[in-house]
Amino acid sequence: MILFFLFWFCVLAMFHSYVLFPLLLNLFSKGKKQNEIVFVPIDNELPTIYLLLAAYNEELVIKQSLKSILTSNYPTNKLHVFVGSDNSTDRTNEIVISLSLQFPSLKLLVYDGRNGKPNILNQLMGEAEKSFISDNDVLLFTDANVLFSPNAIYEMAKHFKNEKIGLVGANILNKGVRQNGISFQEKSYIQRENGIKYLEGLNWGSMLGAFGGGYALRANCRKEIPANFIVDDFYLSMNVLAQDKQTILELNAVCYEDVSNEVQNEFNRKARMQAGNFQNLSVYWMQLLRFDAFVFTYGRSITNTRLELWLLRWLQRPVVVFFVGSDARPPYINGSMPGDDAARLARDTRRTKLRVLRFERGGAVCVNAPATSQFHQSPVVNWFAIGFPRDAVD
Repeated sequence: MILFFLFWFCVLAMFHSYVLFPLLLNLFSKGKKQNEIVFVPIDNELPTIYLLLAAYNEELVIKQSLKSILTSNYPTNKLHVFVGSDNSTDRTNEIVISLSLQFPSLKLLVYDGRNGKPNILNQLMGEAEKSFISDNDVLLFTDANVLFSPNAIYEMAKHFKNEKIGLVGANILNKGVRQNGISFQEKSYIQRENGIKYLEGLNWGSMLGAFGGGYALRANCRKEIPANFIVDDFYLSMNVLAQDKQTILELNAVCYEDVSNEVQNEFNRKARMQAGNFQNLSVYWMQLLRFDAFVFTYGRSITNTRLELWLLRWLQRPVVVFFVGSDARPPYINGSMPGDDAARLARDTRRTKLRVLRFERGGAVCVNAPATSQFHQSPVVNWFAIGFPRDAVD
């Protein structure tokens, strides 16, 4: 029985993640607009960008990547590029030095020994901090194999006029799709992920985890990455949310990255990412408690049982239980016909009353309509009288 429950729980979890959740996101997004408090391209107050790139033996790709950044449409006096070479043994350092002669805003920092990406990024953040002009400065993180479209940097930077926004992710598109291997499937998966991330930001300002290939971070939201952490982009994204700032994805900030084509390589990468996610969970699990209260809708939850209500109470926050429609109403006034079996009707009535009382005891506050509140023993808030927050109306 336990294995049966676990099996269907896993099936429902996958269904929710890949089918139900995206459908709900699309439904909730109707009529909503992306942040409109933005800088215009010619605005003198555009933030200064400090682009940070950790590199190790990237001679095959780093020149093209840096050129796409340094020749972008962003004002050259507001763009500074820091490349941290993690003891590269190929021509990476030579290529960057050659480019720095042409582009003075490019700076190479060479580190001895293998430090790992988090340590290199931490040191680059420290180096950039020495040049910070104001709290409006922005850190932009990318990888050596990512190509920027001409407007990508501006499309991310423009959103930082809105003080509520702490992080903006780029729209990472994949190139190099091949006939064999898994590149086509991987490209489709990443496009779907991009869409979900965009809608998360659009609805709630809480895109969970920017793609490491390109994202901009408000400088005063930065935090040192723990040395042993694997998924640095998710760590920094969650830190922004922990500071009550918003994280969004900008579809017009287009960047290009090669897509994986080998099953084993992609499996190893995914396993590494999941291990990193558990590391982040160990730090940010308290974000589950960032809300003052939780709302539980009777008869409209995933399992439609008290399990979810119990889990919400375990988080030690008040739970507001919403009763909607006929789920809480006595069956005998719920459209039952005179010819219905009286015994069955009585049995269904007792069951409904018992369920309502059980869920009522699990909530700090119950919300219901007068016409469906017959079974409540505690005072009920009339949801016709609640109204809507001003932001919801606007």
